[in-house]
Amino acid sequence: MHLLDIFSTFLTGAAATTITFLAAGWYGKRSNREKISRKSSQQMEEQLPAFLDTLASGLSAGNSLQQSMDICIRKAPDPLMTFVQKILLKHKSGLSLEDALKSGADEISTGSMSLALNSIAACYRSGSNMVEALSLLATLCRERSNLRKKILARTAQSRMQGSVIVAVPLVFMILLYIVSPQNMIPVIRTDLGRNIMAAALLLQTIGALLIRRVLKQEIL
Repeated sequence: MHLLDIFSTFLTGAAATTITFLAAGWYGKRSNREKISRKSSQQMEEQLPAFLDTLASGLSAGNSLQQSMDICIRKAPDPLMTFVQKILLKHKSGLSLEDALKSGADEISTGSMSLALNSIAACYRSGSNMVEALSLLATLCRERSNLRKKILARTAQSRMQGSVIVAVPLVFMILLYIVSPQNMIPVIRTDLGRNIMAAALLLQTIGALLIRRVLKQEIL
């Protein structure tokens, strides 16, 4: 019977480990894609104030909006240069400049870049003073970037605490299984133990998702 318990525990642990690694691999790939996209958005927002200043200078020199954007992308670094080139390519393909700007804003949907593109499109449609609007947008983007950095610095401890809270129960269970397996075998083998583990895993997952959602709130 003791060998059967060990064999059952081994199979259960192997199955749980396999499922965990598969889930971790899938989530890791998804998180990596999100991090790459988020990193590109953050880089564009850091490059945006200088782009808006250059765009305002081009308009002040008497160039049209399209000509000013063509000049700006020659000086703008990636990924902002590539993104603006896509907008101009849509315009050259037959889409109006206003619709091309709105299309670019819809691709990002949040952040200073979306705000800037929608504002430029609105100014272009209404014929208002775009140079002044661009200068105000550049100032707003710089202040928003500084605010984000301050918030990230002040919430670093809270984010670390959230990670620790999520990891402690799992680490404790693994250490308890290594140190005292005879106390963990009944939890794994009995229906009550499995139900408790399933409920704990569900609550742990909900808590991790809630913490992640709170920490991912966008700064407007």
